[in-house]
Amino acid sequence: RYRSLLDHMRDARRNTPVAEHVERVLRDQLREICRCGDPAVKRGRAKELHAMRVALKRLRYHLEFFRSTLAAGDVDEALGLLAKGQECFGAISDDDTFVARYATILESLDELDARRAGIEACRASVLRQREKTLDAVRELWRGNGTPAFPKRLRSAVRGALEPVG
Repeated sequence: RYRSLLDHMRDARRNTPVAEHVERVLRDQLREICRCGDPAVKRGRAKELHAMRVALKRLRYHLEFFRSTLAAGDVDEALGLLAKGQECFGAISDDDTFVARYATILESLDELDARRAGIEACRASVLRQREKTLDAVRELWRGNGTPAFPKRLRSAVRGALEPVG
């Protein structure tokens, strides 16, 4: 079903509408990640971090779909960065889901219920793990010894958009 579209896109040149569309979509998504990422990572709020995970996933899926029209080495680099970012942001999102679920369970239990202590301990453990993972996300985002994540991602996506062949 998509084969003819992909075959057409593989042969597309930089001045064709398809190539312009691909470039616009990828640049817009990259701009969103770079614009929203710093405040999300700094504040560490669940909703913003989840939105970053979704934005990373969206860019990754578009890169994978349009891969045949892009510069291979740079696409691979961008996909690797996006996978790592998605994994880290996803771990935080999972932790946030568990914490919310534990809170709901605690609300439904009587104050003297013996299960409370175990659930509170699990919740506290997940919160500690979330903080460790958030620290790792912040290190990834800032680069700590390597170029910052947004700079590396921007470079890889721009390289992928360079004319092929």
